[in-house]
Amino acid sequence: MSIAKNKTIILFIAAAMFYYFSGMSVLLDTYIVRIIPSDINPILNVVLISIIFSFILFPVQSRFFRIIQLMNQMNRDYQKEVKDKDFNIEEFRKKYKMINKHTILALLICQVVLFGLGLKVVKHVDITLPLLAVIGIYLAFYLVLFFSFKNMMIKGIKENYLRHGIFLIMGIAFTLIVLDIPEMIFIMVLLIPYVYKS
Repeated sequence: MSIAKNKTIILFIAAAMFYYFSGMSVLLDTYIVRIIPSDINPILNVVLISIIFSFILFPVQSRFFRIIQLMNQMNRDYQKEVKDKDFNIEEFRKKYKMINKHTILALLICQVVLFGLGLKVVKHVDITLPLLAVIGIYLAFYLVLFFSFKNMMIKGIKENYLRHGIFLIMGIAFTLIVLDIPEMIFIMVLLIPYVYKS
């Protein structure tokens, strides 16, 4: 790992610690409570907030996934060209010079921050639903998760069904314990485009 990458990670951890221990988190909570409209249906409120964050995240995610696709293409080309006797690593690197590790890291951090902020905002919306509606949202949440990442899940289970099966059960248990209904709705809205892509 490069020194520059280490510095970026250290700065990110330092910024996160400053955010939590300086009182900024409490101030942000106070501001969020003020700006969230109280005269709108809570479910509609969460959906609207989620849509707003989807639009904010869209350019960041698009750029990030374009770079990931380019990196995958680079790996495929490398596997093909490295077998050639005339293969030149310097020329190959020039072809993919636009891939910058710092850009990837910055886009990843940006996504994490925006996603975390979105979850923090919707957490302040209080949703009270009957049991059947809650069960329906839980089922919808796991269906959206499955169809968003089905290729990855199926591939993982085929490679090592026991290990990935355990991870899957642990993931379901974790979301059941940690996530509230507003957070589940938020994640579902953000994942809907990936359901169509998969």
